[in-house]
Amino acid sequence: FTSGSTGVPNGVEVLHQGVVNLLESMQREPGCNEHDRLVAVTTIAFDISVLELFLPLISGGTTIIAEIEVTYDGRALSELLDRSRATLMFATPSTWNMLLQSGWGGSPRLKALCGGEPMPAQLAKALLPRVASLWNLYGPTETTIASTYTRISDSNAVHIGAPIAHTELGILDPSQRDVPFDVVGELYISGRGVSDGYLDNPELTAARFVDLDRPRSKVRRWFRTGDLVSLSARGELWFHGRIDSQLKVRGLRIEAGDIESNLAGAPGVRSVAVTKRTAPGGDDRLVAFVVPAGEKPIDAVALRLYLRERLPRYMIPQHFVAIDALPLTPNRKIDYRRLPQLGRDVAGSGEGSPPQTMTEKRVAAIWCELLSVDAVSLDDNFFEVGGHSLLLARLARRLELAFEREFVLADLI
Repeated sequence: FTSGSTGVPNGVEVLHQGVVNLLESMQREPGCNEHDRLVAVTTIAFDISVLELFLPLISGGTTIIAEIEVTYDGRALSELLDRSRATLMFATPSTWNMLLQSGWGGSPRLKALCGGEPMPAQLAKALLPRVASLWNLYGPTETTIASTYTRISDSNAVHIGAPIAHTELGILDPSQRDVPFDVVGELYISGRGVSDGYLDNPELTAARFVDLDRPRSKVRRWFRTGDLVSLSARGELWFHGRIDSQLKVRGLRIEAGDIESNLAGAPGVRSVAVTKRTAPGGDDRLVAFVVPAGEKPIDAVALRLYLRERLPRYMIPQHFVAIDALPLTPNRKIDYRRLPQLGRDVAGSGEGSPPQTMTEKRVAAIWCELLSVDAVSLDDNFFEVGGHSLLLARLARRLELAFEREFVLADLI
């Protein structure tokens, strides 16, 4: 199941031939054999797990399934990689960042595969000297997990590469004509990985899976990804974002419009725009830019509680930032590119007791730095003021350094 144009999960009828084609292609390159040991870190609800579980098994290798607590704890994951003598791991950029932030020094035998969301150049720069090789994979669920791949050797050239076996790509303009080199267009994908469509949803299937007669191509059925890409004369495929407002945060597809429509009905909200921003620590976060309806400042805690009754937890923004007005394009549409970068906003309720003792103040200072906020109170909940599971692992590490004692995640939940 994957998010569709409305944010409602849609069942994707993935074919066995698509999975087999992906596995055989990945077995050749990036490569997997009987000597490989892959650490699986993603939930079985995420399509990446299909590659994690089956690639080593068809190759005579070993799949090591990490416990869920380990996947949220950078230090524990680092220890598992060392203890298991891992040679392969496929994870999202968020997980790789968590691992690096835990102090992981790398492994000269590890082949690092990255996918699920765009790989930042900063992450590539940090990983390259720490691993045997670094690979970037791209692909929607509708075309069976991964449709392109490339080995990254330069952090200044993080593109999404070339198609896997038995896969064709098309970069088309709104009239479905091929665009020239270095011109941005929508990515269309065809080949063995294209699924049968969306379960019991013929209208959406007809809109996204289209028949095209294209020169020099023997296939007719193509999937419209909604992703914007460009192709260089050197054959490098560059990712430029989404056509619509769909966002990817920590590997999850999120429709900003669903959050905006719900938040617009909250008391004290005149208008709102939701996007993702990179925090000072390097992780992506959902941010709601809110124009208040009156003189009273926005209450971030109240807005979170309001959304929790209407949306899944993963769709609730980590930050609520008050602004005087939303920036608009000449056509009077919200100009998301001109929304402010993530700054330091007061995420707490403002009604709790401030830290009093030296210990409380030291803990509060660490919270403020990790959450990019100005202040927290003794009554604030880490997850209610912008925290998430990956930040919790960083919090444990920071507390250990500050107080010179060991913390496990269970101590902090």
